[in-house]
Amino acid sequence: MKPITGESRVTVAPLLYDWPDLYCVIAYANLGWGETSVVGTLDLPGVDTPYLLDVAARHRATGMYGQPEDHAYACWVICAGWSARGVPKPGTLDVPSAEWTLHPRKTVELKTTMYGHDRLHVGSFEFVDKAWEEKALSVLEPYRR
Repeated sequence: MKPITGESRVTVAPLLYDWPDLYCVIAYANLGWGETSVVGTLDLPGVDTPYLLDVAARHRATGMYGQPEDHAYACWVICAGWSARGVPKPGTLDVPSAEWTLHPRKTVELKTTMYGHDRLHVGSFEFVDKAWEEKALSVLEPYRR
């Protein structure tokens, strides 16, 4: 899939993806009038970058969001991003406006609207301004042992 670019508000947050202490860093942004959700992991030095739809599968998202699996997993990923913005964890970074690129692994068209979104692009996220990526590492500080 070809890269997707945008400029929007970006929320960068830690995500506990494997119990008890494995964290990655996710970025949540929107495209268009907000109908498209963009959620990706940031490739940062020393930080794991799991595939978020696999993380959703391990959380048994179909139990909450129903079938088909793609829809349920996408809803779980959107919820993770939206929640990071709505109820920020310690260390969450909110960037009012930034240019970014997503290297998508998958796009999912939702069966129903989820948090105002009708589709999800999920993959690897990067900021055009690399200074934001350096700041993104700081979101893990409260969770490091």
